[in-house]
Amino acid sequence: MLRRNLLRISIVIADILQLSICRGGDLLDSEVLQRIGTGLYIGRLWYTNISDPGSCRLTAMTRYDCFWVEEGVLVGPLSPVRMDSSIYQLLGEDLEAIGAHVHQIPETLSYGQRGWGSSSLPGVMTSLKITL
Repeated sequence: MLRRNLLRISIVIADILQLSICRGGDLLDSEVLQRIGTGLYIGRLWYTNISDPGSCRLTAMTRYDCFWVEEGVLVGPLSPVRMDSSIYQLLGEDLEAIGAHVHQIPETLSYGQRGWGSSSLPGVMTSLKITL
C-alpha cells in the first residue's frame, strides 16, 4: 500500500539556480541543523528542470546528502524524493535564511561538450511542501 504524506519542511539548497555569483547571507553552517529543528536537510538536488515556465516552477530530485532532522540532530538518511515548487515561492515568501558560506559549483555539461564554468552560490533555507 502506497502512503502519501504532505509535510511542511525546511531545506538547505546549494544549487537551485544557474547563477554565476551570489553573495552569502548570515546563516552559519554550524547553525543550520538547529534552525531546521525538525524537517529535511537537502544538500543536493539532481535532475533540476523547469516544470512550468509561465510560473517559474522547478522540479528536482534529492540526491546523496538528504537527511531527516529531529530537534536539530541528524536522525538518518532518506530515500530520494521529488520537489516541485515555484522559484518565486522558494526565494520569496518561503525564504527563511541565506547561508553565509558560498559554494563553488562546477558546471557538469557533458552533452557534446565539456563545461568549463562554475557558479558561486550560498545555500538557502526555505520551506516547501513535499509529497513522500
